[in-house]
Amino acid sequence: MLSGCLSTESPYKTISEADNLSGKNLFCEEHNAFVTYSFFDEKRFQTDYYFLVSLEIGIRSGTYGVLSNVRYFYLKPNKNLEILNLSEKSENEKNWERKIYQTPKLDYYLDRENLNIVFSPIDYSEIKHKCNIFDGTTEELRDSTLKKYLKHFEEKENKKIYDEIREIDQQRKKNKI
Repeated sequence: MLSGCLSTESPYKTISEADNLSGKNLFCEEHNAFVTYSFFDEKRFQTDYYFLVSLEIGIRSGTYGVLSNVRYFYLKPNKNLEILNLSEKSENEKNWERKIYQTPKLDYYLDRENLNIVFSPIDYSEIKHKCNIFDGTTEELRDSTLKKYLKHFEEKENKKIYDEIREIDQQRKKNKI
């Protein structure tokens, strides 16, 4: 029998004060999205995806922790993905359409060395997105990102995309799709 195959030791480490991300916020960019991570306490986080190809924001919460390789935190989002549709392009959340979707659980990892979100906790893993620490509160991060997001759709080359999205959404509502 191979040594260690029957190990009952958890691959996760107990979180120490140095490993506690409570109150930390990250701003990340992907090819087609702005992404934020807000860490609420020693185990809970929320990620918000601001999709740049549609007027939708995806919100998902989950848990995080330290692996035995302390360079990485695991990020384990839950299955519920809330999608906010901003087809009216309003900063007022009361105007946003909300839907909850069940999605597969996909674990990601935060590389503490370079603040990348990666697909696996190893050197040379594919990078999902690169992040920077946001110096401010969760609310300030959300407000700042939302303003940047809405400004993106006001830029001349993106305005046409927004108008097309709005037209499709109005047609979808009219046809009750």
